[in-house]
Amino acid sequence: MLISHLSASSIKNFDMCNFAYYLSYICKLKGFQNEGALKGTIFHSVMEDMAHLVLKNKTITKEAILGSLEEHWKTNTEKEKEWCNLKGLDKDWCIKNLFKICLDKGTPFDYNVLGIEKEFDLTFDFNYNLIFDDLGNRAKELDVSTYEFVDAIGGDIFRIFGFMDLIIEKDKDTISIIDYKTAKQGKTQEESQKDIQFLIYDLACKYLYPQYKNREIVIYYFNDKTIRFTYKEDQWKKTLRVMKDKWIEISSCEEPKQTISNANRYWKCDFCAFRGEKNEDGKYKGGKKQCDKLCWMMSKGNKNINMEKVFEQVKTGKKI
Repeated sequence: MLISHLSASSIKNFDMCNFAYYLSYICKLKGFQNEGALKGTIFHSVMEDMAHLVLKNKTITKEAILGSLEEHWKTNTEKEKEWCNLKGLDKDWCIKNLFKICLDKGTPFDYNVLGIEKEFDLTFDFNYNLIFDDLGNRAKELDVSTYEFVDAIGGDIFRIFGFMDLIIEKDKDTISIIDYKTAKQGKTQEESQKDIQFLIYDLACKYLYPQYKNREIVIYYFNDKTIRFTYKEDQWKKTLRVMKDKWIEISSCEEPKQTISNANRYWKCDFCAFRGEKNEDGKYKGGKKQCDKLCWMMSKGNKNINMEKVFEQVKTGKKI
């Protein structure tokens, strides 16, 4: 498959089901948000607004939090109401936890804010030399299409792209990379340290903030205890090698397959299982027939796609 970038979400998507990856990142088909993801989107938007207030030397107040929450709540629920069961969203719970993390002592905003929704866009050659960073104008200009970018660079390259919720200066030698989690804590500290998301964040900050000796990962769980850890100094080098290997693995995949069987499905794919008829409670129910085909998005949402050409695009890069 032709590939334009690696990110934590794209890697996890490919590892879970490389056909879902194909639909998302090659066909550019967009799924929808369930209630949990929608709540996370709203939370992140409010926290971003509060961080911008801090940068402007303004005080975070309950009124500011409530105003931001109302704005993002209305915008996001209106956009997703057709697909989500909004009864599962608890606004009072959101207000309580936003007040807690924004107004209590020891919040991330007590420190010097360096970056909000910080973007990173790093391109390396196969010898691990940095070609472009997120300040490189040429990389930005070429990022119009996958094929333009790869052809223009030439040779073997891999590109890492993503966003980090918040970067703060803890002291003159240390930055904290903040990540907000609205779901319950599903991983231990040891498991979190192995998560590709935080390995990539550590790598990105190695290049974006080279003046800081130490990089701390801080995972703020709204429903649980905060997790903090740092990596060994040479971990970023190992992560680079992992990224190169993953780039080769994905680009070498010519026939993406649905890797999770319907019989053993314990999760629901945005593309394969959520769509279908509505239950009495308003939720969409998936079905084996839809999963055995391609997915709702392909069979009903995009009727004009000629599926005989799907794998031709994977192999040749020709657009459908």
